Amino acid sequence: METDLIPGSSGDEASHFLLIVLYGAIIGFGTIIPGISASFILMYLNVYDIVIDGISRLNPYVLIPAGIGFVLSVLGFANLISLLLRKTYGYTYYAIFGLTAGSILAVFPGFGIGWRYLLCYLLLTGGFILSYCLSNLEKPDKKIQFRLR
Repeated sequence: METDLIPGSSGDEASHFLLIVLYGAIIGFGTIIPGISASFILMYLNVYDIVIDGISRLNPYVLIPAGIGFVLSVLGFANLISLLLRKTYGYTYYAIFGLTAGSILAVFPGFGIGWRYLLCYLLLTGGFILSYCLSNLEKPDKKIQFRLR
């Protein structure tokens, strides 16, 4: 592995390995937490090209440590969120909702006029109505009862 692949590294293999594990953990974090873009974080750290290049070339020096970081991060954050939902459901729910709603503002193109926008508005409204209707359906009983007549 070349020493200039990882910005800020001293050139030894251990620091390369740990940094790529960290990059994999960032990808895992972005996978679990809604509204967080792992790609944006990696671009901000100036390592997006390194990770994508390693993944696209199936480079084991990138895939293995990034995979380790990804798995550890996903398992760790999934367990953390599960614990938080059990202990403080409301706060956790609203935090997740806030991250999701906040990320919409970053990608929202704005309002416009035209047939494509009208179609988008209709689909959005239809999605809200469908979601509302599905949430109000009665849940079936878990036990199936047979009646003989």
